[in-house]
Amino acid sequence: MKKHHSSRPPQPPKWIEKFLTWLCDPYLVEGILGDLYEKYETRIEEGNHVKARFRYVLEAIGFARPFTWKKKLFSFPLIFQRAMLSNYLKVAIRSLYRYKGHSITNILGLTVGITGCLLIGLFVMDEWKFDTSHPDADQLYRVYDEVSRNSGISHVALTPPMFGPTMKADYPEVEESLQMMNVYGKKLFEVGDKQYLENKGIYVEPQMFDFFDLKVLEGDVSTALLEPNALILTETMKEKYFPEGEALGKTIKIDGKDAKITAIIADPGSHFHLNFDYLLSFETVKRLIQPERMQSWVWQQFYTYIKLTPDADPVALAAKFPAFAERYAYEYTQEYGFTYTPQIQSVKDIHLNSSDFTWDIAERGNGTYVMGLSIIGIFLLVIACINFVNLSTARAERRAKEVGVRKVAGAIRGQIVFQFLGESILLSLISTILAVGLTMGLIPVLNQFTGKEMVFSFIEQPGLLLAILTMTIIVGVFAGVYPALFISRFKPVRVLKGSKMPGNVFDIFFRKGLVIIQFSLSILLIIATIIIYNQVTFLNNKDLGFDKEYVLTFPMKGKVDQAPEQAKSEFLKLPGVISGTFGYGFPGDIVAGDNIILAKNDQRMSSNVFIIEHDYIKTMGMEIIAGRDFSRDFSTDENEAFIINETAVREMGFESSEAALGTELHWPMWNHNQELKKGRIIGVVKDFHYKSLHEEVAMAVLHIYPSAAWKMALRVNSTNLSETMKGVEEVWDSYQTGYPLDYQFIDSSFDQMYKAEEKLSTLLGIFTLLSIFVACLGLLGLVAFAAEKRTREIGIRKVLGASVLNIIALITRDFLVLILVSIVIGTPLAWYFMSDWLANFPYTFELNIWIFISAGLGIVLIAILTVGFQAVKAAVADPVESLRYE
Repeated sequence: MKKHHSSRPPQPPKWIEKFLTWLCDPYLVEGILGDLYEKYETRIEEGNHVKARFRYVLEAIGFARPFTWKKKLFSFPLIFQRAMLSNYLKVAIRSLYRYKGHSITNILGLTVGITGCLLIGLFVMDEWKFDTSHPDADQLYRVYDEVSRNSGISHVALTPPMFGPTMKADYPEVEESLQMMNVYGKKLFEVGDKQYLENKGIYVEPQMFDFFDLKVLEGDVSTALLEPNALILTETMKEKYFPEGEALGKTIKIDGKDAKITAIIADPGSHFHLNFDYLLSFETVKRLIQPERMQSWVWQQFYTYIKLTPDADPVALAAKFPAFAERYAYEYTQEYGFTYTPQIQSVKDIHLNSSDFTWDIAERGNGTYVMGLSIIGIFLLVIACINFVNLSTARAERRAKEVGVRKVAGAIRGQIVFQFLGESILLSLISTILAVGLTMGLIPVLNQFTGKEMVFSFIEQPGLLLAILTMTIIVGVFAGVYPALFISRFKPVRVLKGSKMPGNVFDIFFRKGLVIIQFSLSILLIIATIIIYNQVTFLNNKDLGFDKEYVLTFPMKGKVDQAPEQAKSEFLKLPGVISGTFGYGFPGDIVAGDNIILAKNDQRMSSNVFIIEHDYIKTMGMEIIAGRDFSRDFSTDENEAFIINETAVREMGFESSEAALGTELHWPMWNHNQELKKGRIIGVVKDFHYKSLHEEVAMAVLHIYPSAAWKMALRVNSTNLSETMKGVEEVWDSYQTGYPLDYQFIDSSFDQMYKAEEKLSTLLGIFTLLSIFVACLGLLGLVAFAAEKRTREIGIRKVLGASVLNIIALITRDFLVLILVSIVIGTPLAWYFMSDWLANFPYTFELNIWIFISAGLGIVLIAILTVGFQAVKAAVADPVESLRYE
C-alpha cells in the first residue's frame, strides 16, 4: 500500500468556505467540512491525494455524492439539502398566500408583461428568420441601384440586364450570378375546362436552384429551365390543375401559348423573400426582348443576385462598384438624365431593409418597425419588473420582524437574500406559466392579424423552452435582487424593538425614480401611438390631386383591347358609369419611366410617362391649372401635344406654369426605330400622387399614344354599385375575350400601401394600453400601501376635522408630482424619436404641441383615477377603526 506524503487531510480552497458561510449557518458549514474530512481519510491513506482533493471540492459545493447512480438516480446536491431548499419553498408559498393582494398585483403585472414580451418576441424572431435557411446564405447578395436623378436619390431594386454577366466576368470574388424578371400582370392559365388568372410568376435562370433552398419534388431542375416556355409549378399549383394525375411533361396554356411542365417543387417557405406560384424559364422572356435591349446599361428591368466566393469581402467588392458604373454605364445614363451606383445587400437583409426600395417584388417587412416593437416589448417587461421592485421594497416593513427573528435564530444575510430571491423567482415562474397559456391562446389571433404562420410549440421549437426558463430566472433575479438586498440588511435589534424602519435616502429616491421611469416610458408610448395614428390618418385622407373614389380599372383583353374606343362607348351606356378612359399608367398601378427631351437645348430629362387618351384627366378627377386638357376638337393633340405636372414645370426651370405652355418636347416612341414624337406643352395639371405617399411626386408627362394603352378605367356611381358592376361584367362577357373580368378599385390599391403603418399603429396602441395598465397596477398597489401605512394618521386628521378632499390631496400629492416629472422627461424623448420616424415620410401631418399636451393630460387623468380610487377609499374609512389600527 502506497503512503501519501502527508497525513494532513486535503484543505479546500478558501472560496469554498466563504461560499458555504454566505449561504449557510457557520456552524453548519463546520459540520459539513468535518464530515467530508472523515469521509476521505481512507482515500488519503491509500495515497490518492489528488483525486481525494478534487472529490472533496465537488462534494463541498454540492455537485458530487458518495454513491453511484445505480443506488440512487436522483438527489439534491448536498449543499442545497443542508440549506433546506424545501423549507425556503414552503416559506415562499406561505408569504405569497399571506400577502395575497401584493402577490396578485405582481403576478398580474408580470403575466401581462411576459405575455406581451413573448408575443412580440415571436413576431420579431419570425421576421429575423427570412432567408436564413439557404445553404450559402452568407455568400448570397442582391444587387440594387442607388439612382441619382434631377429629383433626388432613390433605391431601385431593378438593374440593367448587363449587370450579372459583367460582374461575374470582371470580379473573381463573384462565383456566380443570377437574373430574374417579374411576370407583370395576371396570366390566364388553362387546363381543360379550368381557367384561372395567376399573378405570382417569375422568369428565372437555371442557377436559381444553386442559390436558394428550394425543395424539388419531381423533375430535374438542372435542365428544367433551359428551353423556352419551360414551366415549373409549386406543389399547390400542381394540385390545383392536376389534383389526381401526373403533371410532369404536360402542358398548360398561358395566355393562349403552350408551356411545358418540367418540374414540380415544394411551395416556397414562408420565410423566403420571393413569393411565387410558378417559374418560367429566362429563355422565354429573352425571346420576347430585342437582343440589343439585353445589352443595355440603361434599361432597368431585372433582379440580379450574385454568389460570392467564401473568402470574398463584400465591403471591398462594393467599393469597386462606382468605378464599375462609371466605366460601363455613365456615358449612356447621363444622356438620359440620371446616373446610378450599384450596391449589394445580403439576402438575409432583404426582408427587413428594403422598405424604401422601388419596383421590388420581395416580401418586405420594416426593420424600423421590428426594432420599435422589440423596444416596446422590453419596456413592457421592465415596467412589470419595476412594479415588483417598488411593491416589494414598499412592503418591506411588514416583513421586517420576520427578518429580525431569522437573524436572531442564526440566519445570515446570504440566507435571507437567497430566501427573497427564491420568492421572486417563484413568482416569476407562476407568471411565466400563466403567460405561456395566454400566449398559446393569443397566437392564432396574432397570426390572423399579421398574416403570419407563427408557431408556439416546445416540441417544434426545443430551444424555446430553454429561452423561456432563462427569461423566467432573469426576470425573477432582476425584479427580486434589489428588494432582497434591501430587506436583508435590516438590524434585528431595531426591528424587534418595534422601531420604525430607517428611511434610507437612496432607497426613497430609488423607488421614486422607478415610478418616474415607468410613467416616462408610458408617456413616450402614448405620444408615439398618437403620432403614428395621426400619420396613418393623414396618409389615408391627404388630397392626392385626383379623385380615387369609385374608379375601377381592368386590363383590356381580346376584342376589348383591339377596339378600346368602341368598348368604352359600350360601358358608358350603362346608367351607373359616369365616364371612362384607357391608357398605360394609372395611380397606384404600373407607371412607365422614360425620357423626355427639351427641344430648346436637346436636354434629356428622366420622367414618369403616362400614356392616356382624351377623357383621362376628366375621368381621374384631375385639375388643369394652366392651359387646357386634350380635346377631340384639336386633331393635332394625339400626335403633337403634351401635358406636364407642376413638378415638371419646376424641374424644367420655368418660373410659372403659364411660362411652360408652348414649350417644344420630344419623346422617343416605343417602336423599333425609336422615332421622336414632337409636340408642345398645351397644359399643366396639378401635381397628383400616382405612387405611395412614401415617395415624393416626380416629374410626370402625359400624352396620347393609343397603341401602348393596356388598361381601362371607369368612374362609377356609388349608388346601386352592385347593379353597375353586374352590367360591366355583362358588357365584358359580350366581347368574348376569353378572360374573366379582373377589376380593382383604385382606392383599395392606395389603402394597401399603408397597411404596414396601420398594423403598427394598432399593435402599438394595444401594447401601449398594456403598458399603462401594468404601470397603473403598480401605482394602485403603492397608493394602497401608502394609505394603509398612514391609516392612523388619516384617522387622527379626520378626528381633528380634515375633510375627505384634504385626505385625498394628502395621499395623491406625492404621486402626482412623480407623474408630472415623468411627463417632463418622457415628452422630449418622444418628440426626438418620433420626429426622426416622421423624417422617413416626404409628406407628414403637422406635429403640434397639442399632441404632447393631450398625452400629458391623458396620463395625469389616468393616474388621478388610479390614485383617487384608493385615496377615496382611505378618506371615507371610519376614523374609529383607523385609530384601532395596529
